[in-house]
Amino acid sequence: RGLRRPMQAVTPPAPAAELLVFTAARAQLVAEVVRPALDRGALVICDRFADSSRAYQGAGGGVAQSFIEQIDAGVVGDDQPDLTLVFDLPVEVGLERAFGRGLFETRFESKGLAFHQRLREGFLRIVETSPDRCVRIDAVGNVVGIYKAASHNAKTLMTGSHYDTVRNGGKYDGRLGIFVPMACVRELARAGQRLPFNLEVVAFAEEEGQRYKATFL
Repeated sequence: RGLRRPMQAVTPPAPAAELLVFTAARAQLVAEVVRPALDRGALVICDRFADSSRAYQGAGGGVAQSFIEQIDAGVVGDDQPDLTLVFDLPVEVGLERAFGRGLFETRFESKGLAFHQRLREGFLRIVETSPDRCVRIDAVGNVVGIYKAASHNAKTLMTGSHYDTVRNGGKYDGRLGIFVPMACVRELARAGQRLPFNLEVVAFAEEEGQRYKATFL
């Protein structure tokens, strides 16, 4: 934390300066915590790591990716993550959730929609280029299930509804559109039957704009 105090200066640091400060803190973390834990066979979980620099200072701040990779090779080296979970959601929703937590430091959150859109695209690029270790997770809250057809190249029928609570919408409003196709799939599975098409059931996290300012259909 002491290494990151320059980031709290009144004058915003340049993206390259951010990169160097964060990388210095990461180098200390790797030396003091990560490598000793790996050496004794422990499982290490981080909420942020080198991919954050690739996205924030690279995609967001414009620092050359080749420079970031050169520094990362010297700091992290062979101790790269085996699994990276990228929680993805629309920029507007992410910022709304962030500010809703009552953050005391909003230096990154206050950089505007364009910066955060580049940030999101940067993380999605990492997922695309590193599929062996990256998994994209829908952080909006949508839940999707699919009952496979008898044929692998069959078309897909999508059905479903929202599971968020709508004011005065009725006790089972929305949920029946989820439970009914789920019940159908259960009976099909019990009978060992497959349809000539894939059946995809989607439970939307938000449809009516009640919880968030955007809908997610």
